[in-house]
Amino acid sequence: MMIDPNGMEQDWVETTGDDGEKHIVWREDVHGPENIDPASGEVYKGKEGRGVENGQTVYYGPDGNKYVGDAGAYWLSGVEVDGGEMSKHARAMHAAGVLDIHGAQNRFLRGSAELTSSIFTTAGTGLEIAGLYLTMHGGGEIGVPLMGLGRTASGIGTGIDVGLKLIEGDVYGAMASGSLWLSGKAVSSGVLTPYFLDSFIKRV
Repeated sequence: MMIDPNGMEQDWVETTGDDGEKHIVWREDVHGPENIDPASGEVYKGKEGRGVENGQTVYYGPDGNKYVGDAGAYWLSGVEVDGGEMSKHARAMHAAGVLDIHGAQNRFLRGSAELTSSIFTTAGTGLEIAGLYLTMHGGGEIGVPLMGLGRTASGIGTGIDVGLKLIEGDVYGAMASGSLWLSGKAVSSGVLTPYFLDSFIKRV
């Protein structure tokens, strides 16, 4: 809500002294940048401002005096109010804060989704293995449904993982995850199919 019209918070001039160093000096004959001769190399600094000289904080007052050290540190400069409108700086800082909050929220949500995907995939694989073991040892009544449940769970986990990758624009990663899951199901089906055919033939 505060405007800094000339970069110095609000008739000080930067000039080069006899020692070759830059100095900030008060010039009573200067009332604005238009009073500075461009060829002089001098720079208009405003009616008041703040800086550092010899390692100390300096406040350049509108009365032409320098206030050094603690005296300069605690001066509050005048500001212009722009009808309550937020300044560009304030908007930028606000946007950065909002973006940081949103970034933290997104990281939390992504982490939660990744954890959920991992749990579903791992649990589903475990159920499939348990179902396969039971089925191949005579417990098909329990093993087959268990395998179906495992495939569903691991499919959900893979779906979440693929969705996260697609949201981030990682199409190849999504395809890789989906293909890996499908190939795993194809392998497990290839292992079980001969077993089920053999059982069926024996029963017939």
